[in-house]
Amino acid sequence: MKGIIYAIILSAVLAACSLHSSDNGKLDGFWSLRQVDTLSSGTSVDYSGERVFWSWQAGLMQTTDMHTGMIFVYRFSHANDTVAVTEPYLSDRTEGDVKVTEDVMFSDINRHGINSLRDSFFVERLTGDRMVLRDKMLRLHFEKY
Repeated sequence: MKGIIYAIILSAVLAACSLHSSDNGKLDGFWSLRQVDTLSSGTSVDYSGERVFWSWQAGLMQTTDMHTGMIFVYRFSHANDTVAVTEPYLSDRTEGDVKVTEDVMFSDINRHGINSLRDSFFVERLTGDRMVLRDKMLRLHFEKY
């Protein structure tokens, strides 16, 4: 009898997981921002000690700054070699989520590597452990965490 119960529970868990699967391939997961290159000047900033993370799953992307505790959530789409992020919200569990606008918290998402409310990135590299994204101003280097 216990075997039947375990089989039923396992089937339910697997069915639930399949409902939330995504088609993002190697993009899904938790990524640590390691380096930021400014394209116009050719300068690079080491971000390895900044503890800024991006995570991707299904149609949502989250950026987390471990120093400030700020978490932003975005919608995203991934097609071919392009990733577009839109609709940023500051995630605040106590006060409720706040939509980011040009006037409200926009400078905070810049620290995370996002340069506009609707940012589009070219995927220069995406392997199991490394990712490089480029928008109009920056090249972002990530390592899978």
